[in-house]
Amino acid sequence: MEYLNILLEFPVVVPFTGLFICLLLLTLSIIGLAFDTDIDHDFSGGILVTAGLSKVPLVIGLTFTFIPMTFLTYLLNEFIFKLNIIETFFYSGLLGTITYSLVTIISLIVLFIASLFISGFIIKPLIKVINIEEPPIEYLGKQGIVNSHTLDNTKGEIKVFINQQECLLNATSEENLNYGEKIEIVSIEEQKIIVKKVN
Repeated sequence: MEYLNILLEFPVVVPFTGLFICLLLLTLSIIGLAFDTDIDHDFSGGILVTAGLSKVPLVIGLTFTFIPMTFLTYLLNEFIFKLNIIETFFYSGLLGTITYSLVTIISLIVLFIASLFISGFIIKPLIKVINIEEPPIEYLGKQGIVNSHTLDNTKGEIKVFINQQECLLNATSEENLNYGEKIEIVSIEEQKIIVKKVN
């Protein structure tokens, strides 16, 4: 009961609620009572790509994100927010309440971003094991769109559909391409996908 009270205490309850919802969706999906967890995440061209989470279903990525976020939020609340001098200021009146609210919101955002990278580090070996990123040769000639903010000769991500299945792949191009532009896979050199823009 003591641990439950800790998890339900603000602000720990925020990431814990997210974790609970993700676990619930995963459970319902496993027993066939909910939607497929491989949710289309068009916004993965941003920080999810950088954190390395765009190759896994969104709900799974968020589950692995909310676990460390819940722990980090607990540490923040227990060992910083509850320091006597800080706790006294936070409850000293309207200014303290407003300050507490702003600091908490900013802290949750920072911890969420940090947890994205932590979960990306944890999931990365799993992606290699299940061979998600390995591009088969039949990808040649397939068309899709740029799925990262930009795609150039160093890095980027594309979205293609193979047998009606969405595939997210790392790719490069001699052109500078932007999110949403149509592309075609023109070659695969040493498992490195090269694309060009198509009209």
